[in-house]
Amino acid sequence: MIGKIIIGSGFKGVISYCLSPKKGLGKQIERSEIIDYNQCFGTKNELIRQFTDVRNLNTKLNKPVIHFILSFSISDSVNNSLLSEISNDLAKDFGFDKNQYIVIRHTDTEDTHPHIHVIANRVGFDKKTVSDSNSYKRIAEFARKQELKHSLQQVLSPNSFLPKQERKERNDERKLNIKNQIKLALTDSQTLEQFRISLQAKGIRFETGRGITFGDDKIQVKGSKLGYSFEKVKNCLKTNIMKQMPIEQRTKQLSIGL
Repeated sequence: MIGKIIIGSGFKGVISYCLSPKKGLGKQIERSEIIDYNQCFGTKNELIRQFTDVRNLNTKLNKPVIHFILSFSISDSVNNSLLSEISNDLAKDFGFDKNQYIVIRHTDTEDTHPHIHVIANRVGFDKKTVSDSNSYKRIAEFARKQELKHSLQQVLSPNSFLPKQERKERNDERKLNIKNQIKLALTDSQTLEQFRISLQAKGIRFETGRGITFGDDKIQVKGSKLGYSFEKVKNCLKTNIMKQMPIEQRTKQLSIGL
């Protein structure tokens, strides 16, 4: 079970996203099913209005939305009754069981992983606010407890629960690979086209404009972030050209400032 948490500023966007059909291939795909309500009820617009009305009881709070995404393994047998039970446990653990919240099941993922969205109001009818302190740690602990309680597929490395500043992103390995391939490609390239072909053979592309951006099939990153600005790349290519020149010609080119 994988749990993610997002703290947001407005209910309209998140409720609209979770309850709207998914667009694809020129058609709309119905994907949403509300499987639980708490202290609220109605259509999409009615829910947005209800959540916003209660949120306005505490206008000093900038981010009243607490949005959970709980994803399960394909091997997990999860019906709506179980998902509702897990959502109720989540509400109790995070202290919004007396607040407004809705539970929405989505069936739009190509890999058929079951997942639900739990959208809750951090502001209660008593104007008190649900804390978001240590949310990432708490959602990880909650997921581990639910895995044991309901015999769900266990996540051995819950790295994705942690905030960016506390985790080693998988993207770091991709960035390091791109950086290493740039270094290798620059050793035997004299033109941008040669450089491009060499990188393409490794599944890496680049785009130039005011600077240079590199990427693979998953990420894009500015060259300056990798230590290879556009200016540095061009200088490396010029250096390679110079190395291939006879000493006399190289000396002449340097003397005219090439």
